[in-house]
Amino acid sequence: MQDDHIIHLIFHAIMAVASPLFFGFMALKHRTASRWIRCVFILLAIVGVPWGILGVLRFGYPTHFARATRASFYHFDTLLGGFALGLLTSLLLSAEFWQIARIGHSRSNQEPTADREENYKGESRK
Repeated sequence: MQDDHIIHLIFHAIMAVASPLFFGFMALKHRTASRWIRCVFILLAIVGVPWGILGVLRFGYPTHFARATRASFYHFDTLLGGFALGLLTSLLLSAEFWQIARIGHSRSNQEPTADREENYKGESRK
């Protein structure tokens, strides 16, 4: 294996593992997001796993497959990559996605307010 393929192999392996984890994080944290945003994240998780696996097979084990099989891997890798790029573009063009991203970012910058007395509407917790 050539050294220039190692970075591609690493990125494809990360995508195969990280896409379901990213979907799980999105599903648990943003349950109130609109249905189409959640569907886009489901589709990205579904597309990310085979894209990563095809990339690992294509770059990691090129000599184990016939030329026609490698061409099929390349074709489907490009097809799945284009589909994922279209889904990401639809997210980036959505105002609702940026609203969710800003809310999550602004919450992480604020200090925790769970123990403040003014949050309990006049009730004192002791």
